[in-house]
Amino acid sequence: MIARIGGPLSAYSWLAAIIFAALLCVLPAIDIWFSGLFFASELGAWMPRSTLMRFARSGVPPLIIGTLIVVVLIWVVGFLRRHVVWGVTGRRTAYLIVSLAVGPGLIVESLLKTQYGRVRPKDTTIFGGEDVFTAALWPADACERNCSFVSGHAAVAFWVTAFAFLLPNSCRLPFILGGLVLGVLMGLARIVEGAHFLSDVVFAGLIVVGLNMWLARRVGLAGPGQDINHGS
Repeated sequence: MIARIGGPLSAYSWLAAIIFAALLCVLPAIDIWFSGLFFASELGAWMPRSTLMRFARSGVPPLIIGTLIVVVLIWVVGFLRRHVVWGVTGRRTAYLIVSLAVGPGLIVESLLKTQYGRVRPKDTTIFGGEDVFTAALWPADACERNCSFVSGHAAVAFWVTAFAFLLPNSCRLPFILGGLVLGVLMGLARIVEGAHFLSDVVFAGLIVVGLNMWLARRVGLAGPGQDINHGS
């Protein structure tokens, strides 16, 4: 089932990712160790926020959202002309909107980041803060809003994998890998400044990419052998 939904991503890839995520839950010391790689304990400081890191935090998400807006505008032009432009159909446009709204929007921002109450690394006593560290998936009340679990920035970056499902199955893999790399880099940029733990990024990827794949299959979007220039 996983392989059929994932297409280019094998069941083994998903199994490995799920096992790694579970490992981060049962061995939270991994989270602490990984974040500690970027924390100068003798100075009590995280890695300085570089220009590239600032761009990743403030510039990349608007660019990603901007791509969706461009797709919507292309669909509007096609709708007004009563002709599909560049393969951008109503179904594909709706898929992008719904996947972004439900994944990074509803599940990540509205539910997880407000319900789990996990404080960010920089706010824990381990790294010079005042709050207690909690493992991934362990509910806490130390944070009330915009909490650490999961990473919203990484979730938006991982959402780019949704564009792969606008293409035929044979062309998806490079776009999926590109979205995964973008999500990992975004997550790393947030980790090195003490804003997130490794598990925050891993779970963001599992949730968003998994939802993208499941939703694409449910709406019959760009199934195996389907031509991007056809369909509703």
